[in-house]
Amino acid sequence: MNRNEPLQFDRYYHIYNRGINSCEIFRSEKDYLYFIKLYNKYIHGFAKTYAWALMPTHFHFIIKIEQKNEFGVLCPVNEENLHQNFSNMYNAYAKAYNLWCKRHGSLFERGFKKIYVDTEDYFRNLLLYIHNNPVHINLSNKPDDYLWSSYHTFLGKNNLIQIESDFVIDSFGDFDNFVFMHREGRG
Repeated sequence: MNRNEPLQFDRYYHIYNRGINSCEIFRSEKDYLYFIKLYNKYIHGFAKTYAWALMPTHFHFIIKIEQKNEFGVLCPVNEENLHQNFSNMYNAYAKAYNLWCKRHGSLFERGFKKIYVDTEDYFRNLLLYIHNNPVHINLSNKPDDYLWSSYHTFLGKNNLIQIESDFVIDSFGDFDNFVFMHREGRG
């Protein structure tokens, strides 16, 4: 998928980005919580979230852009403007972060990256990759130990961002297999 190709309704996407020059974008609990607050404000209204992880220098999400919400209400933005909500979220976070850190300039790499998730196998492998990413980069020993990911939501430990957990668990067959695959370090 071309990075400049617009987001489309009823598609799953891997959305990710990192700090410019791999700089830290999350330094404290306050930073993580504020980014999550902005995500819930700008993205939750038109996208279902299936997985996420925020790490000090980058983040990952699996989302599906929804044309209608669970009540049948049309998305508040049209397909051409979906990208703008992400831009608004990043800009709001960067302005606050720059103020807190007494810095200026870009915080994120130009634009954001998105990959169309087009198969169920890719969806499962990507979800495992996202939840195990903190382990792979030595932030934790296992996904259970890392607070800033949706894996904790699946374990019932937090609900910082609403997750489509039933769909995800069903894609792994059942909860036991979901946990087993994560403990095996797949992804």
